[in-house]
Amino acid sequence: MEEVCTERQWVLHEKSVLNNHVHVVVTAPDIVPENVMKLFKAKATMRLRKGGFVESEEKIWTQHGSTKYVFDEKGFQAICEYVSKQKPDEQKPEWSAAQ
Repeated sequence: MEEVCTERQWVLHEKSVLNNHVHVVVTAPDIVPENVMKLFKAKATMRLRKGGFVESEEKIWTQHGSTKYVFDEKGFQAICEYVSKQKPDEQKPEWSAAQ
């Protein structure tokens, strides 16, 4: 996520990488949130495969994901606070190959 944001000159405000999903708050004025998500997934997939964490044909992501637009400072602060408080569970998810 950080690499994509740097490459595209977006601002990464908050992130939380959990065991089975990710939350990200990013300012990306030149692109819709759905395409931001696609770019994040593509970069992460490349890194996971290159690192040997997943097989070349293994499905990693859901078909979509949740994207939200934030239109005002109050909403922005609320979503940043929510994301900053998300912490990974101590237990590995059921689907984890690392069990």
